Amino acid sequence: MSHDQPRPAARFFYAIVPDQRAARSLAQTGEEVARAGGGRALSAVDLHITIAFVGNRPLADTRPLLPPALALPPAVLGRDDWPAMSIERLASFGRGIVWAGPQETPQWLIGLTREVRAALRAAGIGFDEKPLVPHITLARNAHRWPLTDPPPDFEPVLVGAWRLALGCSGGGPGGARYRWRTL
Repeated sequence: MSHDQPRPAARFFYAIVPDQRAARSLAQTGEEVARAGGGRALSAVDLHITIAFVGNRPLADTRPLLPPALALPPAVLGRDDWPAMSIERLASFGRGIVWAGPQETPQWLIGLTREVRAALRAAGIGFDEKPLVPHITLARNAHRWPLTDPPPDFEPVLVGAWRLALGCSGGGPGGARYRWRTL
């Protein structure tokens, strides 16, 4: 690649990723939503709750986003014992985006989000400062999906385990939308 060509960029974000069992169940709901409302369901491997959206960065420039540069407390890194969270709400942001999330944000997720965002600030890494609205996007472009009450067959999904990860757009293995690096 010549020096005057732009380096490939990707959209980066920090997220918690649900365990495989819960992700498969939520992906199935996404497929049902896409059938009912049009659009495209996200695959189970792409489901997550974003806790800090960093934005576009050169694809090869991930080193500042990873520990030890990010200086996350050891109590956060590698942790997989956060309490279970019930995903019991199915809703839409409009624009065809249908999502699932908890009725109330758990305190542990508020604390984790605060820790990650503080580490980003300390490292001088900019991110979107919007308040956390914990949601898992299930389907995109589902413009015909009802924007009122969730379908009666939506069963809450208990996510028993989460992992903290750095995600980026640009396609992952097996046709996934995102690539993940567990922190």
